[in-house]
Amino acid sequence: MLLKLTISAFFIIPYRSPQIIRVGKQYPKDDRTDPTDFLKRARQHQSDFRLNYLELPYDSYGNYLTKCDGEKGKNFYDGFGVFDAVRAYRKYNKALYSNMLRSEHIPFNIFIPLDKDKNFCRKVFEEILQANLESIDAVKIEYAPKPRKKYLNDGTSFDAYIEYTKVDGSKPPFADR
Repeated sequence: MLLKLTISAFFIIPYRSPQIIRVGKQYPKDDRTDPTDFLKRARQHQSDFRLNYLELPYDSYGNYLTKCDGEKGKNFYDGFGVFDAVRAYRKYNKALYSNMLRSEHIPFNIFIPLDKDKNFCRKVFEEILQANLESIDAVKIEYAPKPRKKYLNDGTSFDAYIEYTKVDGSKPPFADR
């Protein structure tokens, strides 16, 4: 938290930077681009979270962390090597590192911790898939199966991809073989 103290003859007066005590500017075109109001409410929620929970200043809009805070990994879970995985994936990129409204950070925050404990990950996916799994073989972020023409063929990728082996030895359809 940014905090300065002003010492007068009788009182110590805390002073917070005006930027840190503000929610931050909201994107003016949200009303025009999203008639459901969801985007506006989501941006406000992320701005409130940045202010009240992270206690960090904002950049261009309230849902953006400053470049400095983005480079410190404040948009990511602080544990399990999540931010190390992000840095290995891509150097500073404002959308990924600082925009709290984007979804790009979610796969890192959820799936990197699961990758650190494959047994726990297996149990989670047994519940999700309602299947008995032998193992979790790979956890991949921003995964595009190859050959490209056989699968997505449009330059996109899966946000997160879990490769597993069922107890009968079968694998998911995109498994690298």
